[in-house]
Amino acid sequence: MNRNPAVVFDACVLYPAPLRDLLVELSGLAQDRDWFRAKWTTEIHEEWIRNLLENRPDLTREQLTRTRQLMDRYIDDCLVTGYEHRIESLTLPDENDRHVLATAIECGASIIVTANVTDFPAAALVASGIVAMTADQFIIDLLDTHEEAGEKVLEEAVRSIKRRLKKPPRCWNQYLHCLETMEGNELINTVARLRTIISKDEVLSDDPPGWRWKHLVAVDHEWKKQLHVLGRKLPASTVWVAMQANKLTKDQAVENWDLPLSAIDEIIEYCEANKELLENEAAEEKRRLEEKGIKIDDVEDSHQAEAVLERIIAGKEAIQSSASVRKELGLND
Repeated sequence: MNRNPAVVFDACVLYPAPLRDLLVELSGLAQDRDWFRAKWTTEIHEEWIRNLLENRPDLTREQLTRTRQLMDRYIDDCLVTGYEHRIESLTLPDENDRHVLATAIECGASIIVTANVTDFPAAALVASGIVAMTADQFIIDLLDTHEEAGEKVLEEAVRSIKRRLKKPPRCWNQYLHCLETMEGNELINTVARLRTIISKDEVLSDDPPGWRWKHLVAVDHEWKKQLHVLGRKLPASTVWVAMQANKLTKDQAVENWDLPLSAIDEIIEYCEANKELLENEAAEEKRRLEEKGIKIDDVEDSHQAEAVLERIIAGKEAIQSSASVRKELGLND
């Protein structure tokens, strides 16, 4: 990383609150050390706010506008203007991303941090001396550039954020799990480094009193509450349902999911103790599917319907469209 480069944050890395908090916190600490200068525009702000409001009806524009104002106030000279005239001359795979590149050129940035690196091919950036990085790559590059000082700044940033987490509070395992499982923005390498910076004893001792799950953690979701396997995008019920449906032994489950036996034992214990929660989530998922025109009860083979529904509920499948699910269920349009 060059000394004190301007760095443009794309809307997709400002969309998830945990990543937005971390990048802004790091940016504030970095600007005091002349490590890098964070940049964005009102257009980038509007993009992440608009997308978040579409997917999170529990949030309001007033709340996110307040967040935006705090970001602009916290980071010196972060807003880039006067870039619009550059947009038409730029070529990218997705023309809607041109404003981000135009912003980077206008402010002389050397890095664009984005979840969509392939949308910013090197050939389109090289003339301007710009590279595109994921958030994980960017943070690791920061650590590699500044070594021990970089690790101290990262630690200071995550400790500051974790202290502010009140609704709900998060133990270290829960917070780190959240960072490494953000869809499209997984901070896998960053979390691995954090686990070498923050002692294992501190992480374990931070677990809430009586919190017996060592392999399972809560995740952010609008309405689902079931726990996931630590460090994996794997709901506990995915393993439990599959073990029952396929009559898998614990040893087979260990091999199938590359998990320790203690994790399999926890999953079974958790799911058997929380059948009502899982059943309620199954019913809610079924209701939401039926709102999309997917009638699980229309399937002649009830076992087939149950198996498909269970896999959907467990998060094993991503529902791309109502039509794809109808096809698997054998329903007529």
